[in-house]
Amino acid sequence: MFRFDRTNITVKNIWISFFKNLGNMENIDPSVYERADEGLLRLIEKAKVSALSEEEYDQYKASMKYLEDEIDMEQHGYERGMEEGLRKGTEQGMEQGMMQGLKQGKLEGEKTVNLRNAKNLKTLGVDIHTIAQATGLSVKEIEELQTLFSRQDKTLIERD
Repeated sequence: MFRFDRTNITVKNIWISFFKNLGNMENIDPSVYERADEGLLRLIEKAKVSALSEEEYDQYKASMKYLEDEIDMEQHGYERGMEEGLRKGTEQGMEQGMMQGLKQGKLEGEKTVNLRNAKNLKTLGVDIHTIAQATGLSVKEIEELQTLFSRQDKTLIERD
């Protein structure tokens, strides 16, 4: 078994011991795995695999295939989950956006109707406080009506 003084071990020492003990790969000290670089870890794994009997190698290949299949299934499940989540999120966002748009449009439409009604009532000489009470508009909004509608009417006339 290749053992090391865990406090004074270097990657260089691990590599040297690896090559000296190449035929005795089954008894590798755990400290090697803690300190070895990626290249050495891959080399140790390959050395272990090459030392397997034919039957052990077939079992190794089957276990690696099983792991690869599990990883593929997990990846596929993750991708499907992400696609489904994105689709549902998009649908919910669109639905919420449409509902918010309809609500906002309805409020703006109601406001426009109230403004038109207030203008008509004001034209008929109805008291501003009565118009405010009937339409839900503020007195200030009603007082500003003449300016608002004269600008809108002017824009409509210019378009024609």
